[in-house]
Amino acid sequence: MSAQDQPEKALGTRLSLVLEGDGCWPDLAQSGFVTGELQAIARLPAGTNRGNSSVGLRVKLPDGRIVIAETTMLLFLTAGEAFAMRESMAMAEALEKARAEAAGATKQ
Repeated sequence: MSAQDQPEKALGTRLSLVLEGDGCWPDLAQSGFVTGELQAIARLPAGTNRGNSSVGLRVKLPDGRIVIAETTMLLFLTAGEAFAMRESMAMAEALEKARAEAAGATKQ
């Protein structure tokens, strides 16, 4: 089936953003899941139904099939900004902890 023969895609505009992801999807422990290899991220100009940019993520599954996940550019960039801010906070927290531990060690 060519891309032109495929039905019009419906881009969802909802995206769950999880800044602390460890254990964030407990349902997967019961339902199971397949991990894949993220191979590429592409900007798709006019990728939404409204003609705005979107982002496609190409994932190769272990059986060789390819999955494309897509979201709006705005949601993708917003997620990236949120992750960058949280990562900066985590780095600052780790630095502060290391300084406090070093200060405690020098007092002993």
